[in-house]
Amino acid sequence: MLKIAIFPNKCIACGICEALYPQYFDYSDMGIVRLAQTDDLEIIIPDVHFIKAIQAKCPTQAIKISRYTSQE
Repeated sequence: MLKIAIFPNKCIACGICEALYPQYFDYSDMGIVRLAQTDDLEIIIPDVHFIKAIQAKCPTQAIKISRYTSQE
């Protein structure tokens, strides 16, 4: 499992995350990153290898992806 965490205060609304992975990322009315279909700042998803690349593509490091274990 993976944990996706977002940091909206770091977002510059470049659009990369939502363009590549709209199933996980969306934008608020102000154009700032949010997680799709939730107001939470973190979600747990199945381990899908392709999603890890978005952390490196985010120019402001507003997205963090890490391994999730049920003990967290």
